[in-house]
Amino acid sequence: LLIQPYSFYVKCFCLKDLFAGKIHALLFRRWNKRIKGRDWFDFEWYIRQGTSINLEHLEMRARQSNDWTDGVLSLEAVKDLLIKRISCIDWEQAKADIRPFITNLSVLDIWSAQYFTELVARL
Repeated sequence: LLIQPYSFYVKCFCLKDLFAGKIHALLFRRWNKRIKGRDWFDFEWYIRQGTSINLEHLEMRARQSNDWTDGVLSLEAVKDLLIKRISCIDWEQAKADIRPFITNLSVLDIWSAQYFTELVARL
């Protein structure tokens, strides 16, 4: 509960929960063909921080959205889903989405299916 500048409640999540939410967005957000490069930029950041995923939180969110109805959601299943998703992405479109938000555009030179697949291996 915070009371300044007026009273309100705040929900707090740890990094593991936030990363689970980001993974849920990467895997299950329904943007059709529109790629959110900002989500992949965040994914890269979580990997750099060495953040692990709260798999229980991810599974709960995926069940709530009716995107996961199988058994327990394992890390291997998450990795497989991410790799499948990565293989379908137009990386030029992803780069175009993030460009307005970053100053050093050369960091995007490495962005590719291979690069993000290698990041998935670090989960």
